[in-house]
Amino acid sequence: MIVRLTDSYSDLLDMVWLVVSNDEGVAKSIRDEAKAIVVGKVNEDFALLEEAFVKCSKGKAFFGGDDVGYLDIALGCYLGWVKVAEIISDVKLLDESRTPGLAGWAERFLSHDAVKDIIPEAPELLESMEKTRAARAAAANTAAD
Repeated sequence: MIVRLTDSYSDLLDMVWLVVSNDEGVAKSIRDEAKAIVVGKVNEDFALLEEAFVKCSKGKAFFGGDDVGYLDIALGCYLGWVKVAEIISDVKLLDESRTPGLAGWAERFLSHDAVKDIIPEAPELLESMEKTRAARAAAANTAAD
């Protein structure tokens, strides 16, 4: 399952970069098809995480029980990027109808006193990503000259 989680993270980042790509040489239909494939993979992986959450939490609020634990922190650190992917792709990835336990866990985790002021908000991450993208584009243009 660790490999699947790594794949999920990679798929999520692929989706983020795919959706924000301004490469006009890439046909919209190809981007839409690729986006659908990546979203499908992410949904499959989130279904596995939903199953893991149900088994690990045993009906409690977090993976480890009543309070935030190691696994919650390890997975929760990616929630900001999940929200960014949802914003830029206009696709709800943590969907209460498909993964109710995981969606509820995400909300509880992000609002927990131990992490709510630490995990960056999606707009902050999106701004950082856009600055990085602009810097890379500028560097590529400079290198091309």
